[in-house]
Amino acid sequence: MMAAPSKEQRKAISRGEVGTLKSDIRVHRVPNPFYSPDHSGESWNPPKIKAYVNIKESAVGTLYSRGHINDAQWAAAGRFRQYWERSGAKGTIAIDYGREQVDGGKGIDPLPDSMIDAVQRLNECKPVLGRKAFDLMIKVVGQGMEIKDMAESQRDRKTIGDYIKDGLDELAVHWGYKTQ
Repeated sequence: MMAAPSKEQRKAISRGEVGTLKSDIRVHRVPNPFYSPDHSGESWNPPKIKAYVNIKESAVGTLYSRGHINDAQWAAAGRFRQYWERSGAKGTIAIDYGREQVDGGKGIDPLPDSMIDAVQRLNECKPVLGRKAFDLMIKVVGQGMEIKDMAESQRDRKTIGDYIKDGLDELAVHWGYKTQ
């Protein structure tokens, strides 16, 4: 469990500087994106660095900040969300096929390769998670819905939370963030 931010950290993170009034900004130790295993142990190459994290940005962020999911599950959630956003499921721009082509202009490509790749990656997750867990992952991790908005009773919230944690565990193993 992480300790609450110190008085100096709370002063340094004012809502006017980072986030909005509804943000809950905390300093967390997150995986260093520039970490190199070749230089492991060097002071300038830490495996984790401090970063500002808005824990109210998503339900998964809240689970991570409270210590309910581990680093591997957090990384799997980030990857799933990245694929969800790249797939265009969050909202795409319609292509106007009625628009007249300009002479010399190139043709309209309706689906970029990155979008097709992201959809294929999400489709690979379906058999790993199962239908129920996949649907919940889309709602919570992809769309950012709160667990409390999806369930009426405490038991339902706990069940959904367990589905999310187990699904993230399965994805972490599937993508190699964690061994079985």
